[in-house]
Formats: sequence, structure tokens, C-alpha cells
Amino acid sequence: MNKFNQMKVEKKLGIIMVGLSTIAIVTVVAILLLRNMSISTGLLRGQLAAYAELNSALVQNKLNSAQTAASNLSSYLQDTLEEIDFGSGETSSSIVYNQNVNSELVPAEEYLYTNLYTNVMNNPLFDAAGVLFEPNAFDPNLSNYYGFYIDSTGFVGTYNSYDEYAYEDYYAITKSTGQPFLTNPWYGEQGAPVITLSMPIHVNNKFVGAIGIDLLLSEFVDTSVLDDKYPSLFSAILTDNFDIVFNSATETKLGLNVSSIVSAQSVQDVFKYAAQGEAFNYITEGVNAEEGRTFERYLAPIDAFGATWWAQVGVESTDFYADTVTSVVISIVLGVITLGVSTLLIIYSLKKYLSPLSMLTQAASNIENGNLSIQLHAPYNDDVGAIISKFNTMGGSLKLIVKEIEAILTQMAEGNFVIEGKVQNQYNGDFAAIKTSMVTISDTLRDTLIKINGATHEVTNNSEEIAAAATNLARSSTVQTDLINDFVDTTENMADAITDINNKISDSTETGVIARDTALTG
Repeated sequence: MNKFNQMKVEKKLGIIMVGLSTIAIVTVVAILLLRNMSISTGLLRGQLAAYAELNSALVQNKLNSAQTAASNLSSYLQDTLEEIDFGSGETSSSIVYNQNVNSELVPAEEYLYTNLYTNVMNNPLFDAAGVLFEPNAFDPNLSNYYGFYIDSTGFVGTYNSYDEYAYEDYYAITKSTGQPFLTNPWYGEQGAPVITLSMPIHVNNKFVGAIGIDLLLSEFVDTSVLDDKYPSLFSAILTDNFDIVFNSATETKLGLNVSSIVSAQSVQDVFKYAAQGEAFNYITEGVNAEEGRTFERYLAPIDAFGATWWAQVGVESTDFYADTVTSVVISIVLGVITLGVSTLLIIYSLKKYLSPLSMLTQAASNIENGNLSIQLHAPYNDDVGAIISKFNTMGGSLKLIVKEIEAILTQMAEGNFVIEGKVQNQYNGDFAAIKTSMVTISDTLRDTLIKINGATHEVTNNSEEIAAAATNLARSSTVQTDLINDFVDTTENMADAITDINNKISDSTETGVIARDTALTG
């Protein structure tokens, strides 16, 4: 932080502004990205869900058309067989089998043949259609089988044994449940993949046979969804057990259960969501051949005559989020470009509009070094320009004040202490104290010099008396000198006399000693 604080204002402002710009741009880009992701993925999800709903309606329409055809035949046979008198004994040649049947059944055979033929030949969805009966159910006098079909080429095929169809799903399950039934995919009479709609025939509330219509899966191609933006986009039709009935992308998955291509968790999820019986979407993780692939799947229910089939639309997650990823990349690139451009503009603007600050710094340095001759040019009439103008004014004012102080001090050095009226510059604020101090110093020095001048006159007046006194003092000094000299001479004479006395005393002392000694010896 200290290092930052010590940076130049231009650099600090640049860092702060670039930082704020970065935060703003990142925030805006993030908000736009989140919004764009939410909107784009929401729209795509809505689009895929709509595709699934549309396909559900298309498939439902196909199934309903087959149901209508089969129901009409089943109702006709039910009504007809309940009214026929099989005890009449009259027979006629069957138009299907090379044998006789009850004469009242021939019109029914003709109706069945005509209706089946018309439906198969006029509806491209139908690959074949036929009727199958329980043993002796069509005519008690016939053998234990009766059934025939007509395919889309107009070929009429007959069954020569009850076992040929009795154990097929399209017959056995319908017989056991007494309800319409849709089979899983299988390869029909002409080798093309089909599903079969089986419609039961009841006579006197007893199951006597079924109407079967094979639906060409190739006719479900109109449920395919294609979009160049999403190469992995596909559609499919699934049974209630999630066996694959149709897949627009490939036929190799026909009849497979989803458990063979998605993870166990994904299988659990799909059954959990399907239990609601409503449209839903979920994400699957691939296994086996689909290992590593993640799909977004959208399913819509289909009423498959008591069972719930599903119209599915799916797309790989990489394609699903491709637009979002592209938007993210574009947004990031644009954000980086915007940040770069804004950074350059910020740096340029700061250098352009804050460059005068370096002039102010240099001017301040000049003032600090005592150079008050500054004149800065303000390139812009803004705040910085105003500061520069004030700097120019300040420098000029300081220069005038300094020059005036210099001139006044020079006059005072020359002995002119009368400065009143000579301090003409404006001394604003704290500078007013300088003016006051100069005037005070001038007045004080002037008063002091006046007093000194007065004292000088007094000293001059008293100097003559001092000189006379000095002369008298000198004369007295001379007399005193003479007296001192006489005193010295007298003193010297006294010293000589004292010396003679001392000598005489010494001689007397020696004479005394000799006399004493003589006395003692004598």
C-alpha cells in the first residue's frame, strides 16, 4: 500500500480507473453472459420440447389413423358375426381360401378384402394389414385356422396353420389382454422394419380374433428434426419400456433398450420422470458405444392404446451448449478488446490532461530552489489550468514581495529606515505578518538610532570637561610622580642606613663573642 501511495498521481489514477473499468466490464460481460446463456438455453430447451410435442402429435396421428382403420373392421366383424346364422348350411366358395364357407360370410370376406386392400394401397404408412381368427371362430365348419393379409404390393397371403400366428406378440398379447396392442419393431412381410397394431375382435364378449396393421417405420421419418447448427440432433420413438422403435440418426439402435446405451443412473432417472406421465427432459451419460457422450433429451408422451410411448428429441451437450460457448468466447474477446481500448484511452487521457501536473511539480521545485521567475502555460481551462494560473499568480506575487523586501533591506542597509509608504505590494494572509514585521523593525531601528544619536551629542558635550579633568589629572599625576620619586630616594637612603646598622650590629656581636670567650678563659 505504501508503494502505491508513493506512485505518481497519474499512475495511481490509471491503476484505479483501469481496475474500475475491469470490474465494470467483467460485471457487465458476466451479466450479459448469464442472461444470454439463460435465454439461449431456455429458447433451445423450449424448441426441443416443442419438437418432442410435435413429434408426439405426429406419431399419435399415425397411430390413430391405424386404430381407426382397425376399429372399423373389428366393429364390422363383430356386428356381422353376431348376426350370421351358421346353422343354415348354405355355403359358397371363399374368395381367400380354396374351400367353401357359410354363404353369409362371403360378403364379409369381400368387405374385409376390399377394405384391407384399400387401406394398404392408399395409405403409405401401412405396410400390410390382415385379419386373424381363433380356430373355427370365423366359420365353425372350416378348419381350425383362418387368416390372411394384404401387403403394400397387393400380394394376398394366407395362413395355413393357427400356430403361424397364435404365438406372435401381435396376436397372443391381444388375445390375453383383450385390448389393442402395439408391438416392438420387427421386420415385416417385405423385410422392412415395422410395428404392428393389433385390434381385438369380440363376438358376444368373447375374443375371436384380431385385426393387424403393420406400420412402416420409414414413414415416421417426418418426425426427424434436422438443424445444421446441431449436427447431433435426432428424434426417436420409445416404448413404455424404453425400447427404441425409431431413431432418425441410425437404424442400428432399432429394438435396443436405452439401458444398453445410457448409464444405470440415467435409466433410473428416465423411469422416475416417466412415471408422471407428462413431458420431461433429462440428461444422460453414455455407456458402451456411447461412452463419454452426454445428451440432453426431451420426451413427450404418446397414448399407445393403454401404454405410454414417448416421442424423444435429443442433442449432444456439446452441440446444445455450442452457441453458448461461442457467445462466451465472443463476449470474452470483446470484453478483452473493450478493456484494452478503454485502458489505452484512460492512459492517453490521463497523460493528456494530467501532464500539466509535471509542470506544477517543476514549478514547485523551482520555487523550492528560490527561482521565482516561473510562467506556466495552461493548455486547458479546467481545474488543473486554474491551478496553473494560481501558480503563476503566486510566483509573481512572491517575486514582487521578495524584490520589494530586497529593495527595502538595501535601503535600510544604507541607513534609510523610513519605509512607510514604500511597502506597496499586497501582503495577503500570512504575508501580512512580514509587512508588519518590516515596518516594526524599521520603526524600532529608527528609534534606536535616534536614541544613539542623542547619546552621542551628550557624550560630545561632556567630552571637553572630561578632557580638562584628564589634563588636571595628568598634572596631579606628574606631581604625585615626583613625590613618589622623592619617596623612593628616601626609602633607598633608609635602606642603606639600615644596612650600616646591621653591619655594625654584626661587628658588635662578634666583639661580644670574643670578649665572652676571653672572659671564660681568662
